Amino acid sequence: MKVTKNNFFRKKQLITPGNLPEGYVTKDLLKSYNVGLLTIMLRKKFLNKNNVFKTQYNYLGDLDFVLRFSLKYKFAAVQEIIGIYRQHENQMQKKHYKAKSVQFTKWYKELILKNMFGGKNNLRMFEEWERFFSNLTLVKQKRSLSVLLKIIKYPNNFNKIKLLIIFFIPEFISKKIIAET
Repeated sequence: MKVTKNNFFRKKQLITPGNLPEGYVTKDLLKSYNVGLLTIMLRKKFLNKNNVFKTQYNYLGDLDFVLRFSLKYKFAAVQEIIGIYRQHENQMQKKHYKAKSVQFTKWYKELILKNMFGGKNNLRMFEEWERFFSNLTLVKQKRSLSVLLKIIKYPNNFNKIKLLIIFFIPEFISKKIIAET
């Protein structure tokens, strides 16, 4: 299990409540991606022999690598906390949210085009992530009536609430409530 800091309660929180999946885990990862790069262990020989990260996806290279890796190889999991991920203001993904959103959209479209994971139905979680990151970028760049209308049309889920909080509440307050700001 891995740990992250929850900004709302300012305490440590487990990323996954149950045991981590083992073996061929692609289907599990497509439903709930709960892999932290700092917890992955690979043989150095494998890393030297293979070009494992796509450099055009520097903001989501670990996600892309882990999913592609899971198609060919089995995973083993340590069922205890082995890493702590700390959130801070200078994280690359927070500072460069627009570039991350553009990369994620490009990556998601590539997944659909290549049909690597058996079709769009298997990519529902990433479809939601793509929609959220695109809308988050709009909200952070410009708070206007057209952006608010996009949020209103957004499917009813927790991400819609996050977008509304970010839209209506000043950033210095909203970033303390939710981690995506």
